[in-house]
Amino acid sequence: MRKITLLFMCLCAVLPLCAQNSWEIKDKKPNSLQVGAVLMSIPAEQMHINPVGIQAGYMRELELGSKGWFVQGGVALQYLRARADFDKKESPKRLDSNRVIGKVPVQLGYKWDLEHDTAFRLYAGGYAQYLLLQDAGVRFYELNDVLDFDTFWNKKLGYGLTIGAQYNFDTQWFGGVNFNYSLSPVSDDEQRNIPLSTLDARPFAFELHIGYRF
Repeated sequence: MRKITLLFMCLCAVLPLCAQNSWEIKDKKPNSLQVGAVLMSIPAEQMHINPVGIQAGYMRELELGSKGWFVQGGVALQYLRARADFDKKESPKRLDSNRVIGKVPVQLGYKWDLEHDTAFRLYAGGYAQYLLLQDAGVRFYELNDVLDFDTFWNKKLGYGLTIGAQYNFDTQWFGGVNFNYSLSPVSDDEQRNIPLSTLDARPFAFELHIGYRF
């Protein structure tokens, strides 16, 4: 699985560069910088985990002919702050975690040109990600048992699916929303007192962003 994820990350990174030799860049502003908020949820049993954070990234768009189709790829850096609240009434505890994730998305989409230099885009694709840094605070899960995010949410390499929409206010500024669904579980390890359904949970997230084309 790790080899497949690494292969996907390399493909996501080189596809826009290779495609540049085959497809004409008709958009005068094919590059964009994006920044926004991330609202994530991990559907875990006995825990409520809703990480929030920010994301910044670079995307490059290549048009496929003159029909409005395009492909885009890039890189992004994501910071997430997570807190887990347990349902254990006899010993309610919390876990805190800070994480920095590198992402490589690639997407296929369609663009509708509107009036006054505005436009609307719909796109879908996939992404690969790698856990760059994490700082997990250790808390007690139950009496005499210790759990931390380093061993629970410890998936280094992951991948998932993305669908999104974007509205261009003019030829430069735009705003949009993405929905991401992870195809990778949060953990590869079995642990005491943690249900298998929790370790196998797939996170999903909404990303709200604004950006600038150049």
